[in-house]
Amino acid sequence: IETELAKVSMTGVERRDVQADRELNRLFHGTYFLDVLLEGEKPGDMIDPKTLSRIDALERFAKTLPHVGGTVSVAGFARKVHHILNHYAPDENKLPGSAESARDELTLIRSRSPTKLADLRHVVDDDYRVANVRIRLRSGEFVDEAVVVEAMEGRLEEHFAGLPVQASLAGRVNMDYHWMKLVVRSNAGNVALSMSLVVACMVVMFRSIAGGLYCLVPVALAVLYTYGVMGFAGIDLSISTSMFAAIATGVGVDYPTHILDRLRLRIGFEGAEPREAFAETMGSAGKAVLFNAAAVAFGFLVLTVSELPVLVRFGVMIAVGIAVACAASLTVLPAMVRWFQPAFIFRPRSRYAHRPGFVKAHPPGGSIE
Repeated sequence: IETELAKVSMTGVERRDVQADRELNRLFHGTYFLDVLLEGEKPGDMIDPKTLSRIDALERFAKTLPHVGGTVSVAGFARKVHHILNHYAPDENKLPGSAESARDELTLIRSRSPTKLADLRHVVDDDYRVANVRIRLRSGEFVDEAVVVEAMEGRLEEHFAGLPVQASLAGRVNMDYHWMKLVVRSNAGNVALSMSLVVACMVVMFRSIAGGLYCLVPVALAVLYTYGVMGFAGIDLSISTSMFAAIATGVGVDYPTHILDRLRLRIGFEGAEPREAFAETMGSAGKAVLFNAAAVAFGFLVLTVSELPVLVRFGVMIAVGIAVACAASLTVLPAMVRWFQPAFIFRPRSRYAHRPGFVKAHPPGGSIE
């Protein structure tokens, strides 16, 4: 299962705005921004020749990464202005040799061109203490952004060593990356927590650890099957799809609870013969479980008429989880109960054990005639 946050996967590739976004990214430098925030200790640190040289090297490194269309920084401005003011001489296509030259040349272009002044303020403040290196990406897919963000994080650890400059990543791409990393890290924990709470509640209800574990079986199968369908269908793990397991757990636990509780009542409390108890349970509680699951599943399937693919997937996957939990509760769970004969169901209750005709549990695989 891949991880994804791109709006394209949520809205569909057929939309005109999505196609326009792809065309813009194909033809130009990119519409997804990763920023590198640079902070100096005092004004003028960003136009020191050593700092400009490191910024320039950082830009060259960024441009070697996949899906990077271009970069913008104060070093690029300083290089270009220096080249222009020296009449485009081939040997002057370089950074200014001193902080004073860089300040004078940038001040000149700022005073003569209001538009260049506005552009320059996107990458450096007026005191030249804080700067921004903007990296433009052509892809908003998480798997593509992750490659760039991780490479830049590794580079920044040592790139400005020895200089009075603190560097950190910022911008929308960086936020999306860490947001999705949090989703991935927390998803497994959330599933484990929800299942643990299910077991705890069922342990209290049945007064048996085995009762909690038996209830967990259909729920666990539903969660596993849901993730399997996501992987098979190519559905990415995102903010919306990360809720599938929790919802499937919360809804699906109802079905094994009803089945186990009815079996416990008929066999343990009322002393019914096992074959009769299973038949009666499937005909009453089983029928109710089936129709309940169908009603809830069809309720979620209404989302399939939505124009947003993310809602369509949400409705389908929750319905799949409910269907699997229901099917497991009506097939796998009764078979496990019959074969293993757990004590919390088959143990005679004291107030009924003395009654004539009370049927004791039969050994696994034995006759229940």
